[in-house]
Order: sequence, then C-alpha cells, then structure tokens
Amino acid sequence: TELLYARVDVIGGGEGPRLLELELVEPSLGWRQLGDDERGRQERRFALGVESALERLGLGPFTKRRP
Repeated sequence: TELLYARVDVIGGGEGPRLLELELVEPSLGWRQLGDDERGRQERRFALGVESALERLGLGPFTKRRP
C-alpha cells in the first residue's frame, strides 16, 4: 500500500504563492507500527516525494530566500 500525506497552506500574493504552513507527517499514519529499518526507509521515501512535489510547484526551499 502506498500512502502519501501532506497538508500545505499556501496563499497567493503580488510576489506569487507564499507557504504558510507545511505539515508533512500526521501522527495517525502509523509510522510507529513499522520496525526501525522499514520506518527509516519509508520516511525517506515520503520526504523525497514531498520534496519532488514542492519543486514541481515552485515551492522548493531555495526558490525565495529572504534575509
């Protein structure tokens, strides 16, 4: 079973979209039910999926650096 969860709150503005909140892991997803090794693999896979989605949306970590 493949499962991906992320909640993203974004607003638009004169300078483009602005990320307000990024919730990557919902505790009820059951991460604690996995063994340590499997949990590590699945968390990494999840993080890479979220990173890829953010890049496709133009919301990657280096798109709008501010001082």
